[in-house]
Amino acid sequence: MRRDVGSPLRRLTNRNQPYPNVMVGLNADITEAHDMTARTGTSTMHIGELAERTGLSLRTIRHYDDVGLLPATARTEGGFRVYSEDDVERLMVIKQMKPLGFSLEEMADILELFSSQETGSAGDAQAKLAAYLEKAVAERAKMARNLAQADQLIERLSGRG
Repeated sequence: MRRDVGSPLRRLTNRNQPYPNVMVGLNADITEAHDMTARTGTSTMHIGELAERTGLSLRTIRHYDDVGLLPATARTEGGFRVYSEDDVERLMVIKQMKPLGFSLEEMADILELFSSQETGSAGDAQAKLAAYLEKAVAERAKMARNLAQADQLIERLSGRG
């Protein structure tokens, strides 16, 4: 039988822990994240909350950070990644691009194009975005055909086809 040991935060603040210095470091990082929120005026979160909100794994988010698609907004003194609401939005765009088969380089280019649109420096961004749109539409059509084929097989397997 498993004994409930309380919330993770309660466990961290338990003074009877064998490594109390870990608790101090984590509390300092949590405080630092709150300080960043106060300084920037935007809500910040650690990678676990970002993963929970987006449905992506910690490993995937770290990979996107490592390749430069989603660099952390900041890092705490202890080295923990800290993310903002803008990072949540950026990650959701990345998540939308992934099933359409865009490469990491293409994703980075599209994110940069979106960013240049927001800052008003569109230039030839519209032509590039139109090309990416064409690719996305074609890939979606291919996925729709594959789903139709899957539906046919499911019908056949269920004895209705």
